[in-house]
Amino acid sequence: MISRELIDLINSGRALCFAGCGISVDAGIPSWRGLFDDTAKKVEQTNHNISTARELANQNLLPQAFDELAKAESREKIHDYVQQTIRNSLEPCHYHRRIVDWPFRLYVTSNYDHLLESASKGNLASVGNRGNEVHKVTNNAKNIVWHIHGGASLNKDNSQLVVSDADYSDFYPSSNTADKLKALTEVYQSVYIGFGFNDPDITRILEFIGRHSNTARPDYAFLGFNCSQNSIAKECKKFRDKYNIQVIPYKIVDGKHHELGMILKGYKPFLLRKSISFGRESNQGELSYDPISTSLRVQSTLDLGELSSSKPNLRTTLLGAEILAYIRENPGCDLTALDYLVEAREISQREVHQCVAALKQQGVIDSKKTLNITAGHHQKTQEAQAALQLSEDMFIQSLRNRIEQISSELPLKSVRHTTNIVRSFLTELCKKQGLGVAQNLVTVDSKICSRRIVSLVRDSHKYLEKCRNSSEALCAIQVVVDILTRPIDAEAEFLGRICQAYFGQHLIGTVENLQKVDLSFIDKTCYILDAHVLICLLADGCNMFGATRRLLKDLLSCGGQITTTDLFIDEITEHAGWAIKLVEDFGENSAEIISALRCQGEYKPNQFLQGFFLGTSKDTSFAAYMRRAVSMSRGYIRSTDIKHHLENLGIQVLQFDEWEGYENDMLLRRTEIVDEISNRRTKNGTFRHSRQAKAEAEVALVVDQIRAGKLNPPGKESKDAFFVSSTRIVDELPKLDRRIGLLPEGLSAWIWSAQTTSAIHSEYVFEQLLWELSQRGIEFVDRNTILRKFHGVVEAGKSDLQITLSERKNYLVGKYGPNPENAFTDADPLDVPMLSNEANQAALQQMENQLKNAKERERLANKASRLSDKEKKEFETLKRKQLQKRKKEKSKQRANQGKRQKKKRKMK
Repeated sequence: MISRELIDLINSGRALCFAGCGISVDAGIPSWRGLFDDTAKKVEQTNHNISTARELANQNLLPQAFDELAKAESREKIHDYVQQTIRNSLEPCHYHRRIVDWPFRLYVTSNYDHLLESASKGNLASVGNRGNEVHKVTNNAKNIVWHIHGGASLNKDNSQLVVSDADYSDFYPSSNTADKLKALTEVYQSVYIGFGFNDPDITRILEFIGRHSNTARPDYAFLGFNCSQNSIAKECKKFRDKYNIQVIPYKIVDGKHHELGMILKGYKPFLLRKSISFGRESNQGELSYDPISTSLRVQSTLDLGELSSSKPNLRTTLLGAEILAYIRENPGCDLTALDYLVEAREISQREVHQCVAALKQQGVIDSKKTLNITAGHHQKTQEAQAALQLSEDMFIQSLRNRIEQISSELPLKSVRHTTNIVRSFLTELCKKQGLGVAQNLVTVDSKICSRRIVSLVRDSHKYLEKCRNSSEALCAIQVVVDILTRPIDAEAEFLGRICQAYFGQHLIGTVENLQKVDLSFIDKTCYILDAHVLICLLADGCNMFGATRRLLKDLLSCGGQITTTDLFIDEITEHAGWAIKLVEDFGENSAEIISALRCQGEYKPNQFLQGFFLGTSKDTSFAAYMRRAVSMSRGYIRSTDIKHHLENLGIQVLQFDEWEGYENDMLLRRTEIVDEISNRRTKNGTFRHSRQAKAEAEVALVVDQIRAGKLNPPGKESKDAFFVSSTRIVDELPKLDRRIGLLPEGLSAWIWSAQTTSAIHSEYVFEQLLWELSQRGIEFVDRNTILRKFHGVVEAGKSDLQITLSERKNYLVGKYGPNPENAFTDADPLDVPMLSNEANQAALQQMENQLKNAKERERLANKASRLSDKEKKEFETLKRKQLQKRKKEKSKQRANQGKRQKKKRKMK
């Protein structure tokens, strides 16, 4: 998920980057455990017994383990050993180079190395954690790397390595460094990269900050996991609740963080990177767009398409276009000049002569011996040029209006400069990626447009370098994204015209590849569809539903044999079952569904959710939608339901041993291929589960055996086979040299290119390119559609939030400050339902705490009261005992006195 909020935060230049050890592991810096092992070996060489230290390390008590090493040597000596190890690795990796190029204000790191500074090539200064160094870290500080746990290359007066438990005690919980860290992270929103949140002393500070921070302005963390999706979901929620951190999760495979690199690369086109140098002059000779020749070529294609009432052959169309382009460039040439086509394009001379004769008959070429384009055709070209010029004038005026609205403070000179930069970029974009731009022009769903921009703007930095300051650059980024997402009529018309011209030029340039297109190749060819293609085929209303249905229809009409495997059916069942359970657990009108559609946190794109909630489905409930989409016969999804539904669509579902010609020795080959695919997916960070590799291995083997004439679908005979999938992982496997995979967008374009098509069919073909993006998990969200569909949920959330803020304000002061309502003024409307629940829970929690505290005070008071009663009783008992004792003493005195008196009387 590409987060727009995170992009805006980083581009603001006020974000703090918190870099952990995860980014340095790929550069050869040992992990903390690796650092201990290396230090322990050096201590052992001095004949010290460190068995206790190793036991502590095995229990993951590394600070205590370093303490034991320090007892054997000394703290200072241990610090020296660590510095020696760190200094041996001085080459930054791609993570360091990418992070320092992002426009962060400053960097905080718990790493001892200085690879960030090295990657910045002197643009970042190191700051230590002792003495006056800490005072350098002010609220106005920037372009520094603050080493809160010391730096290996810093002077010991300015830096102390925090390695052992004793070192941590010097800094935590209270020190100038800890206090400054707390103050800094309270002022700036932070982005955590490569930080594992395993340092208890730091996380205690972050937990304190999270409890008192504005929940509508969270921090962000790229965080890796090697656990299940359910566990990831729980962890993401914990981080939001405990630290107010929005997690962007990725999978760790075999201890590798490859997926992090892919995610960071996805953000690159949208960030105003530091390496962009402002003030470069524009090179006026960069653009090679010639509206006359390119319009002519497209017009030539259209003219030739009118030559016959029957379907024009693509080969003939492209041949005619090339002939007209050559005559335009070489007026007055003779027919023999076109002989180059016979050699270069493997076209017969007879075809060339027939095409020229047809063009003459149409009035495109004059009837003289020499070849010239007629005045009428020149007139068409001039009209096309004039129309394009007018369209461009309106386009430029629209650009200026957008720029002035976005940045009203820009001077007129900057407006003109930025307009030229945006115009140049978009014009060049139409030339190099015209099909992608055309997709956005014909697609009404802004979500699809926004997602496609990831690919379209990847080279924007070359043009941003021509901006003279960051204000121009930021304005240019926003204008480009807005136009490619939501173009007005004038913008769409101009971009559409030049896309058409460039696309026509592209068609002519690819004659060599397209001239062999023959729909007869599809007949009796077995196409095995993967799970993602099938999901798009089932999820009515999702982005690729129409295009996939049209592709299936075309393949079947041309005699293609459409199949899939039982393992892909299991994958579809899980995809559908997950969506059903989510809706059952939270309800259709819930904040959780909004989060799932926005792909927040751990959520990945789900075509069934998108089809129902964001599509045009008229089903009364999600359950009804699923019953129709997959013929679900019960309240839960079964693989047999999906299998029967696909078979009704003409798709044969086969197990591995159900293919005709199957032999048991194929199991051994499957195992070998599974291992190879697993290794490939693990290496590039796309391995999900063993079933995935097993399914792809079976398909690769089936395709190979069909081509060898040893396998066939039951009751059929196949002459060729392909795996229709957006992944190319199965290509060029050992002993399987011929390409196995066929991209669905390529297959669809192939069929489309060989037949007359409609406008809606063209739109379907445009949508094909979405497959590859969706397979990579790059997802943007159409906010307007979600707001429209979930308007009631959002409004109810706003109402509940207002009630909570007004009626329970006193209970929210502790979390949100003296004016809790200020914490939600900038909240995203789509976040309001979640924030309302959060505020309500915070108020209830505070109320429960106060009630609990009141009950505890009452208990203590009652206890005190009971003790007083007891003391009274004891006092009364004591008084009675003392009274009885005095009575006894008096009685005894009286008795003794009586005895003495009797004795005296006797003596007398």
